[in-house]
Amino acid sequence: AVRCRERVGQGFAPRSVVEETETSLEVLRKLSLEAFPGLKSLRAHLHVTRAHALLEMECWTQAKEEAEAALECDASFKEA
Repeated sequence: AVRCRERVGQGFAPRSVVEETETSLEVLRKLSLEAFPGLKSLRAHLHVTRAHALLEMECWTQAKEEAEAALECDASFKEA
């Protein structure tokens, strides 16, 4: 997640970041929220990173959906 966020911040390959974060989210969806404390926050972080990349690509609706998904994962995640 951190690597993806850095790539977006530096303007590198937002499409690649979107793909990498989706792959990460697919894996994390299989994990139990009860077994892994902090997983909600990690998912929120990935959704926000994905939203940033989508904003770079001017995909406004998708970016908004990702920000909303981040809030669903962790309502206290201020960046969303």
